[in-house]
Amino acid sequence: MKLWLKGALTGMLILLLSGCQGNELAKETEAFTINGSEYEFQLPAGWEPEEDYQTTFNEAAVFGAEDRNSRAVMFIRGEASEPFSVEQLAAETEEQVSKHYLLETAEIEEFEVAGRPAIHYLIPSVYEKKRVWLDIYYVVTDSNLVSFQYYRPKDNSANKQQAVIRQSVESLELTYLGTASAKDKTEEEAAVQFTGYKIEEDQLIIRYVLTNKGTEVIIPSEKWESLVTLEQGDRMLLQEEKAVQDNPDIAFLQQTGNQPLSNNQSAESAAVYQLIGKEAVMLTFDSAVFNGKEPLIIPVSE
Repeated sequence: MKLWLKGALTGMLILLLSGCQGNELAKETEAFTINGSEYEFQLPAGWEPEEDYQTTFNEAAVFGAEDRNSRAVMFIRGEASEPFSVEQLAAETEEQVSKHYLLETAEIEEFEVAGRPAIHYLIPSVYEKKRVWLDIYYVVTDSNLVSFQYYRPKDNSANKQQAVIRQSVESLELTYLGTASAKDKTEEEAAVQFTGYKIEEDQLIIRYVLTNKGTEVIIPSEKWESLVTLEQGDRMLLQEEKAVQDNPDIAFLQQTGNQPLSNNQSAESAAVYQLIGKEAVMLTFDSAVFNGKEPLIIPVSE
């Protein structure tokens, strides 16, 4: 009997310790950068950063991680933005979320992170053909709107996992305000964030987020073309109307890039270019809008 009790108590202790560990944050902080501004936050304990997060999770991501136990995943994105009020944040994010999800199915909660407005959308979704909960958190900072997206299983631990994820988001800190912040660019017509690229079917596909900082309505694709020059060898590349490979995500982003963008609105778009050989492509950026960013060389062939 004593041996049985000892074993039972040991098992209960292990279960209790496992439960506690699942509700803690990692002691070490993780870092990421958006538009020159640097941030830190703590992942939930047991989560590990994903090195190839743009390929694995999202091409526009600036950070990504996975829970090795539950197989939940997360990634972070961001866009240049003036500090929003609670009302502005709700209006801006509802517009963004409604483009991809039914707001009628979402639970929405407003809260604060370090005294700044934040909002949480809890949405039933599907990830890798499995039903999951999607948590989208938007957090206002001095220079950017930071977005956290978590895909987690629908199981008995869902509520506990949501609580620790919320703690992780609330641990966000701005550690360095970059000189390319939206605050420093109020006199310019646009702020642009280059978020990633890939090569498919001899076409270069570039994704970017553009924010209209001027008073006039602009077209993102036209503004992008005026701010970024692409050259392959001695020839200049121009945007194509559509990608060769049928990709609904890219088609949607291209369509978004051709829609009018009003003052202080942001849009994620894609630019498609037909390659003319195997030479590397050089992107040259407008020095004012991109804060003196050096040209980017994209290799076409290994």
